[in-house]
Amino acid sequence: MSRYSINFDRLVNMLVPYFLRNRKYVLFLQSLVSPLQKTNSKFLDFAREKKIEASMTSQVILFTWYLNQKYQKYFVDKNDSIEIEDAIDIGVPIYRKKDPNLTPCTVWNIDDSWDSVIGTDEEPKLFYYQQENLTINKASFSVSVPEINIPQEEFVPMIANTIKEYRIAGKTFQIKISESK
Repeated sequence: MSRYSINFDRLVNMLVPYFLRNRKYVLFLQSLVSPLQKTNSKFLDFAREKKIEASMTSQVILFTWYLNQKYQKYFVDKNDSIEIEDAIDIGVPIYRKKDPNLTPCTVWNIDDSWDSVIGTDEEPKLFYYQQENLTINKASFSVSVPEINIPQEEFVPMIANTIKEYRIAGKTFQIKISESK
């Protein structure tokens, strides 16, 4: 952000007339300008952050970079990074068309007889992957955060607010924080 950075030492030297330029006077004026230097550095940080926020989208690669850049100071290991994972698609259950209770369909083996199926009072086999857990899809995506050096009660609201600001409308998320070993 060189557009907003000001070289205050040069500015003081330029504003002091040549006949008043002694070392004590210039140093005195530089000390008076030092609060402006601090304010300028805070403004530079603010402008840099707002420029990044203005260019942010909810694309996974850019969003992951932004979360890592913003929250890396809270990681125990600075080489770790936040990862965004999509929810696992476990498939759709199939239901019998004329079943009033909408009981999930029974998947039959090839050697079973299909004509003897009349009632739905049997215990049906759900048409999902065999190893799935039906509670996997509580959220549209999950954010995996490495081990952090502040309490979770402070960190979760910060990152949740950032995710809510940039996520696509209607998407839900889940935050998973690695525990210390």
